[in-house]
Amino acid sequence: MSFMTGEHGCRFIPWNISSNIETEYISENSSTGELCMVFMALDYSFYALSQINNVHVKYESFGRESNIRIAEPPCSSVRYLQNVDLILMCQRKKVLGDSCQIHEQCKDTPNAGVCMADPQNNVPSSCQCNPGFMTYNGTCLQVNKTLYEECVIDDQCNGTSDKEALVCREIRHRKLCMCNSDYIEDNTYLECRHAKKEIRKECRINEQCTGTENANTCFTDGKGEGEEGVCTCNDQFDWIDGKCLKVGLRLLEPCIKHKQCNGTDNTDNCTEIGNNTLCYCRDGYLIFEEKCIKDTYIFQVDIKYDNVIAVTILGSMDNEIIPEESVQT
Repeated sequence: MSFMTGEHGCRFIPWNISSNIETEYISENSSTGELCMVFMALDYSFYALSQINNVHVKYESFGRESNIRIAEPPCSSVRYLQNVDLILMCQRKKVLGDSCQIHEQCKDTPNAGVCMADPQNNVPSSCQCNPGFMTYNGTCLQVNKTLYEECVIDDQCNGTSDKEALVCREIRHRKLCMCNSDYIEDNTYLECRHAKKEIRKECRINEQCTGTENANTCFTDGKGEGEEGVCTCNDQFDWIDGKCLKVGLRLLEPCIKHKQCNGTDNTDNCTEIGNNTLCYCRDGYLIFEEKCIKDTYIFQVDIKYDNVIAVTILGSMDNEIIPEESVQT
């Protein structure tokens, strides 16, 4: 240190130079992992012209203390100059978990600059992680991370209102906070929403509605942005006897329930034909040219649909019989 070993230490005013001594020493030793504080012992005044008389260094490292005295002061003793003894108290910078007395000692572990006791666990003052960080394998990791932020472990991903919603998962060789299997990502609000919701349950986005087959629509009915909707049947599906079933089925399309068969006029019967259950004309109506017409004429029509043949014999109107040659086949 140039001040203690050079001519600047032979004629100086302590009041003007004391802070510079500490600043100079710390600057020169910033890469060594040391923290030093400088004190001065003087005869009578901080404003008197002074010279360095002795330099005494107390150094603590890994729990052991050493005392070093510089044998040759930089100045020849001058009687009219006030003698000043310099005392340097130096310590190795502390890592996470080391005992400490002040925050400034805790500099060797990134984000672990707090010197604090833990009375609950009967632990004396030691270097601990800064607020907003947690201890992990001798390091301090940032917590309160939200969706899509980088992470190392699950416990970092607790920055959402539902603390259990996020996990740390590897995505394309990067570890990110992602929603767990019971949730789905809402990319608009960067939130995790409950997934696997059944019909008529509250929702915000369509992707939540996966608990009921064919009910993957979150219907808001004109509510404002961000308001809750409800899971409903998809477009072209209706809630029929405890299921979302496709409606608007046309004549001779496969069906399960009568209410599905409303895609062709007068077709509201779901009827077993052969080995199939198909939409068929209502009672009093019969098939003619892919339509259901009222039972008024007598003739025979063969309908082929998926290898199913339906033979229908129509009734009469005004007792008039249509000639056989006019019957369509």
